[in-house]
Amino acid sequence: MNAAAIETGKGGQAGIRVRRGMIAVARIGLAGLLLGAPLAGCERNGGANVPPPSGGSERSERDASEAAERAPVTVSFFPAMPFTDADFDKIVVQPVRRKYPHITVRRMGGNLTHTLAAGDIPDLIQTHNGVLQEFYDKAIAGDINSLVRKHGIDTDRFDGAVLDSLRTGRGELLGLPYAVNFTALYYNKGLFDKFGVPYPPDGMTWYDAIDIAKKLSRREGGVTYRGLDPEGMSRIARQAALDFADGRTMKSNMMNPGWRTVFDIAKAVYTIPGNEPKDVNASGGVADFMQGTVAMMATVNLFDRLGEAARKGLDWDVAEYPSIPGAPHVHTDVDAHILVVPPTAKHKDAAMLVAEAIASNETQLIMTKETARLSPLRDPAFKTAFASDMDFVKGKRLESIFKSRMIPSPIRTKYYTETKAFGLSQFKDYASGVKDLDTALRGADEQINDFLGTQLGKK
Repeated sequence: MNAAAIETGKGGQAGIRVRRGMIAVARIGLAGLLLGAPLAGCERNGGANVPPPSGGSERSERDASEAAERAPVTVSFFPAMPFTDADFDKIVVQPVRRKYPHITVRRMGGNLTHTLAAGDIPDLIQTHNGVLQEFYDKAIAGDINSLVRKHGIDTDRFDGAVLDSLRTGRGELLGLPYAVNFTALYYNKGLFDKFGVPYPPDGMTWYDAIDIAKKLSRREGGVTYRGLDPEGMSRIARQAALDFADGRTMKSNMMNPGWRTVFDIAKAVYTIPGNEPKDVNASGGVADFMQGTVAMMATVNLFDRLGEAARKGLDWDVAEYPSIPGAPHVHTDVDAHILVVPPTAKHKDAAMLVAEAIASNETQLIMTKETARLSPLRDPAFKTAFASDMDFVKGKRLESIFKSRMIPSPIRTKYYTETKAFGLSQFKDYASGVKDLDTALRGADEQINDFLGTQLGKK
């Protein structure tokens, strides 16, 4: 490859979900630049202003600057989320090659934490808005507003809710979105037909889906069929924009009344007779759905796996994600896949051009049509084009995906993984009957507050 080089490597899956007016974080070690406009050269000469000399000097400087911007440069790109080589070439390498042939994209591999610790700072990091608080605290992410303006990127093209999830309270824009995740209800038509159950309609609540699941959960011919898997209790919590801790107060959020509803829904799913997984926090539902033993799977975008499963015989379709009672047609909080330019990146301008090429209309159309990623651009044409070049989706109910909307996401602390573990542990005790709901929620609340107090005390 001449204009772009790829080094194969795999990044780990990796929020601050940051919203406008929500973050006040002290930055350490970042210097501000004072921009001053020089006065035009003028002298007193008989009361007349003498204009500065004209000539080619200004043009020469401008030409030199533009030439420098077009000089060959290599942008190091770290994918911190799954990105196949084929998709990376289609979404990153080829668009950059077409639009900015002077830029070479070098794909980095390994572990992002280790890479940063070694001082090897990528020019561009692909991740999601869930980790922005941690990135911001550690100065891995910074304000790109000036880069956006400099390179003429029209932010009005993007869904406002998605873009707001990347802004700080001071209006700093920490990344540029290139895709958004969604949740949907995938179902096995073969199992519905086998057991004589009508296919799931759009507009269901979780309790409607549970009623259907009761008719599909059974053991037959030596095989256990589970009617419904919601991926996990924390996935349902995203529907209510809940986090285990409050990013503003750094206190537990487990006493939020929304958690009672989430715990109850998840328990009702997992205690359907015949639908009990071995572990409510590690149900393996997606793999079981692909293998044909789960009738309904409520989870995120699975289109990167459904094609292979269909070739192996899975007769699938998709319906609208079940809603929490009282909050119809909401499928998740904002889950944006983004591109971050670290403040200490060596080639920030070139990195911004790479991000701009990925977010261009042309690339976004290719991405959504050929890889079934949902675009963050507001034009409805991108939803219409979703997966349209993928043969295995022909005749599927794709319109059902778009009947639900995203809601603003909370600030997710940098301790999300640890606080989540406490919440899941207490939910497991509740789902198994070891604890009642109040005891489980209080237990999670106390554990999270103790943990956060210890962490904050270390500073």
